[in-house]
Amino acid sequence: MRIGLHIDGVLPVKRYGGTERVVWSLAKALHRAGHDVTLLARKGTEAEFARVVEINPRMSFWHQVPEDLDILHFQNAAPPQSPSASADGITRALTGKREIPYVVTIHGNIPGNILPDSNAIFVSANHAARHGGAAYVYNGLDWDDYPTFEAGLSRRNLFFLGKAAWKVKNLKGAMEIARMTGNRLDVLGGYRLNLKMGFRFTADPRVKFHGMVGNEKKGEVANRSKGLVFPIIWEEPFGLAVVEAMYFGVPVFGTPRGSLPELVIPEPGVLSGDYGELAEAIRDSRRDEKLIHNYAATSFNADVMAKKYLMYYEMRLNGEQLNGSRT
Repeated sequence: MRIGLHIDGVLPVKRYGGTERVVWSLAKALHRAGHDVTLLARKGTEAEFARVVEINPRMSFWHQVPEDLDILHFQNAAPPQSPSASADGITRALTGKREIPYVVTIHGNIPGNILPDSNAIFVSANHAARHGGAAYVYNGLDWDDYPTFEAGLSRRNLFFLGKAAWKVKNLKGAMEIARMTGNRLDVLGGYRLNLKMGFRFTADPRVKFHGMVGNEKKGEVANRSKGLVFPIIWEEPFGLAVVEAMYFGVPVFGTPRGSLPELVIPEPGVLSGDYGELAEAIRDSRRDEKLIHNYAATSFNADVMAKKYLMYYEMRLNGEQLNGSRT
């Protein structure tokens, strides 16, 4: 199959970039499965295993799409002003003289929880259901891009992984839980001085900020951490930080919001809206790091993700819609 993956970004991502990391992993997995992959992305994208089309934002997107593709896969939304479409305006895009079926992965929450496209694919069952959809694929990662999981190391601190400046990720709650346990908290994805949320300075010496980090730093911290503290206060579409932590054998202690009840089964962690319960679970935690690692490595890898996307690609090539009519 000739598959076009579009993303408004540069691949591969060097540091922060959850969606970019997922798309890169998917592209490699599709290539391993024997498919021809084309990356339609920003200037600077490089890939030895795929054809790269650098999209010029000053030109019509549709005039830059190769005509030999069997299917197009967009992230979050298809580019506007499709030259041609089916009756509902969302099913096909025209490039040159032929129509190309497409799907759209929705990575975030849409205001009003509307179904944006009858061929939308969400990133968890909860995410799909909240938007009136049925199609979903769990994010997977190419674990070869990550440091090796090391069993048996001394695990001392807790860590937080996510956009620390984003209130819904609730770094403040993570700090409170860590304080209740008496553990230091490593913060990956934020800075002690934060001007984006107004002037905010975190003075607590038991909190160490590492800034925006890449996979190597994540592995370095996670391999020696006793738990990921993830007390989100929104409906998390997926939570890439959760599976990254579990890959390194780290249990997850978070709130039961969004996708987390699907991802965090009992052995890999504890979910509760009560900070005291989470702190107690952390203090009493004696979880099997190898079991947690194997669960993440086998359930949330790029090849598993690619297999399910291929199923949806085949449905589209057969003329099927993935979610019924858009509301």
